[in-house]
Amino acid sequence: MKYVRFTDEWLSDCIIVFSFSLNHNQTIERIRHETIVSAGFVSFDGDGGLYCFGRSESLDLESNPVEDTELLMKQMKG
Repeated sequence: MKYVRFTDEWLSDCIIVFSFSLNHNQTIERIRHETIVSAGFVSFDGDGGLYCFGRSESLDLESNPVEDTELLMKQMKG
């Protein structure tokens, strides 16, 4: 899976996760956002948890693995 981290119109930090078949750039164009923070890929670790890594070529952005993973896990838990 791929992801993009951004601030929304209320300046909340958000992550969206989407299919490998979609492009980072095309995906974020369809979402109302203020600032794109980071982007990359999401995978499972050996314990069944998720982690963020890599970079988006289409957005020319690096991931922030530690912060992005923490935010994604926080969003997943509600």
